[in-house]
Amino acid sequence: RFARGQAWLDALAGGPADSSSRSSSDSPALLRRLAAPLPAPPPELARRHRRLGWRQIDLDFAARHPPGHAIHRALAALAVGSRIALRQTSAGAWRLCDAQGVDIGALSQHFEPETDMHCIEARVAAIHVRRPKDVAEAYKSRINAQCESWEMVVPELVYAPGS
Repeated sequence: RFARGQAWLDALAGGPADSSSRSSSDSPALLRRLAAPLPAPPPELARRHRRLGWRQIDLDFAARHPPGHAIHRALAALAVGSRIALRQTSAGAWRLCDAQGVDIGALSQHFEPETDMHCIEARVAAIHVRRPKDVAEAYKSRINAQCESWEMVVPELVYAPGS
């Protein structure tokens, strides 16, 4: 029971408790005591975990590069759970990078970072394989003609309060 009261508890016997002693009207089934102070929540509880959806990811970023490009080797070296990084370019675009700093993906114009928070961790949540048949006609001109398939990373981002 909190200080704001709880009608069904207060009605049981004797009304709200204002001390740790029991009155004669209390039920022997009730133990009344003063509220214990709660500890401050750990800072981890203020974190926000986001697994991005298709709309927030540039699905065909890797397909703009020929099959022998470093991006494809870097993507092949990743696994679910691999640490990656989120960085913003000077032009304001968001990129995903591997541990060596190779761009392995990009976020779309629909991605919006958390307000008043900063990304403290990024990991690979999933790796999806795409093919030219998966791409809408409007975007096929962006794909390298030699790419028969490519991988794309679905990231999970962890944000913490602060700047």
